[in-house]
Amino acid sequence: MKLTGLLKSKDEDSQTKEETRDIIAEAGMEKSSIIQKIKNAPALWTIVIYVLIAGVFKTFVDKINDMIGIEKPYPYVLFYLAFSFVVLILFDKYYSVEYKGNSLSVQRIFKGILFLVPTYFACALMDFIIFYQAGGITFDFYEFFAGFRPGVFEEVLCRGLIIPVLLFGCKKHNIFKAAFISSALFGSWHIMNFFYGASFRTTAIQIVYAFGIGMVFAAVYLRTGSLWPSIIVHSLIDCTANLAEIGIKLLQAKEAISDAGEQVAETATQTSGLSLNDCFLFFAFAVTFISALILLRKSKHDEIISIWKVRSPKTIYK
Repeated sequence: MKLTGLLKSKDEDSQTKEETRDIIAEAGMEKSSIIQKIKNAPALWTIVIYVLIAGVFKTFVDKINDMIGIEKPYPYVLFYLAFSFVVLILFDKYYSVEYKGNSLSVQRIFKGILFLVPTYFACALMDFIIFYQAGGITFDFYEFFAGFRPGVFEEVLCRGLIIPVLLFGCKKHNIFKAAFISSALFGSWHIMNFFYGASFRTTAIQIVYAFGIGMVFAAVYLRTGSLWPSIIVHSLIDCTANLAEIGIKLLQAKEAISDAGEQVAETATQTSGLSLNDCFLFFAFAVTFISALILLRKSKHDEIISIWKVRSPKTIYK
């Protein structure tokens, strides 16, 4: 009886050890599977890196600039540009096939820029008025150069990385939804302006304005398969806006402060609670959003699918 009990005890111990080994092996396989998924989704972890850089790095550098008193932080802009262009190179080298195709195709770039001509003029209309009031454009190389930072950085993130994820990675997301969701994320990205000192009202208007621009940039990316038209036009919009800021400062220096304490250069004329500048932003939103709807109309979905199906065997939903 004792021998039988001893054998049973050994068998139970052996079974317990085997079960323990199986649990450990399954845990290891699960862990390995998670790591493998991360390795197989470079776009996702690049998005995370992008967000960390935009949040943590920008705040850190801004504080250093304030401490040192640097007025024109060229290294800061160069870092953003370099990082973004490295990601663009990685698209073709190491990312999955749906990220390829952002080469410098003159035909695609020209076609995309033509699509974006109304967008540029709608967004820069207020800037042109400021140039006229200031008596011309006062060029500053740094302000012009700094305009390329958001143009490149935001296009690579919000269009180049996110749209292929939405287009191929989620069965429920079709062409229009990919453009809409990526644009909503792009608009939400501008919430950071509130934490950098902008008022809640100004931030809300910027979010709406950015959503409209994001829609037309997404539409052009989908219609051409190239990210470069959006990078070029987005950069030009920001470069023009930066130079207009110089014009505003010149007007502020020339114009006397009114009795109400408002500066003429800030276009403080109110119309139904909105400033003149706000009206121009909503006008730009209307132009960009309508342009996006025209570019993404259903009759063009087969054309979009034909452009993108060469990148991935996965199905694109209309």
